[in-house]
Amino acid sequence: MNRGGWMIVADSKGRERERHQIVYGAKLKVKEGQEVELAQQLVEWDPFSFSTLTEEAGVVAFKDILDKP
Repeated sequence: MNRGGWMIVADSKGRERERHQIVYGAKLKVKEGQEVELAQQLVEWDPFSFSTLTEEAGVVAFKDILDKP
């Protein structure tokens, strides 16, 4: 997802019932317009990971990374 955004949950008449700010790097578990159930997970986010997006194609090379024993 983009740098920041909102997820809005609306009722069957289109009225906004909930609004949630979605953090950068979150994975959406539903599609736009999809009906949802009570207590359904809508978003997944790992607070210990940081997403990095590349602006150009290339090859990944790691430097100064030590493997834990």
